[in-house]
This record gives sequence, structure tokens and C-alpha cells, in this order.
Amino acid sequence: MNRALVVVATLVALLFLWDRALLDAAHEERAARSRVGRLVSEEERASLPIAAVRIELGDEGLLYGRVGGAWRCLDFHRAYVDGNAVESLVNKLTRAQGFVVSDDPGEAKTYGINTTDTVRVVVCGPNVVDDPNHDALVTFDVGTSVPGRDGAFVRLRGSKEVWAIDSDPRRELTPHAPGLPPLLDPGVVPRT
Repeated sequence: MNRALVVVATLVALLFLWDRALLDAAHEERAARSRVGRLVSEEERASLPIAAVRIELGDEGLLYGRVGGAWRCLDFHRAYVDGNAVESLVNKLTRAQGFVVSDDPGEAKTYGINTTDTVRVVVCGPNVVDDPNHDALVTFDVGTSVPGRDGAFVRLRGSKEVWAIDSDPRRELTPHAPGLPPLLDPGVVPRT
């Protein structure tokens, strides 16, 4: 009888410890998800030799770069681009702060990632023209805007983590007129 009581007491103690460990792990995971951080660290951002930006929606991609000191859409008649909008887009992504909302690849579509509306923004280096991969320095998958806030859901390419960030790059990624690329200088957009 004593031996059975000792075995039961030991099992109860082990189950209690196991339950406690599971609760602690769940608490740590929740705390990690609610922790504010940066998509790209300040050190990484400072070391990026940004020469161009590529925007991909579905199978279409547009390359934006500087020509003669001005930003241009190299894949759309070398049209003038709003340089402030390009800088704003890059800053919103490379200087974004936020928190991880999910690291489950199955939930990515909930946030507009891996859907037909996902916009991929590739920050490219100086070898953008010669490199078949466009000298990609960092790539962002931009999902939907965060409802009711100035923010968006974003995932760094190669990561499972979907972040809710404190800015909405979708504003810059929305064209001024249907059928035209985003970021065009408003002066080159025909009035309707």
C-alpha cells in the first residue's frame, strides 16, 4: 500500500511539474509575441547599399532606380517616380517596428500573405541590373493593412513570422490611377 501511494504521489508530482513547464512555455511564447521589435535592425539598415526597389505583384515586377539623379520606373517607359514616395516606402519597411502576430505558415493568408493581393517589395543593391536575382538585399511580403490602425502585416522573405508593423506601405503601393504602376510622380499621371 505504501509503495502504491509513493508511486501515485510521484506521478502526481511529475504531472504537476510537466503542467507547470507547459504553462511557463506558453507564457514565454505569448510574451515573445507581444514584444515590440524591429523587422530590420538599425545596424542592418545602415549597411544596406540601396540602389533600387523592385515591386512584384503576382507575376508582374517593376524596377525603380535612379537615373541621372531622379527616381524612375525602369520597366515603365522610364517614367518619373515620386522620390519622396520611394523613400517613404523603403523607410516604412526598413525602419518598421512591430510585433509578431503569427509564426504559423498556415495562418499567413489570414494576414494577406501568400495571396493574390500580396505585394513583394525587394530592396536591391548596386548590382541590380547584372544580378539575375536583382541583387536582393532584403525582401518584404506586404499583406493587408491592419484594420483601424496605421499599420500593415508584413513578413520578411525566408521567415515564418508575420509582423504587425507601425506603418502602412500599402499607401505608397497604391497607384494614382488604374492601369498605372505605383509610385509614379503625380505630374506624369494623366488627369481623368
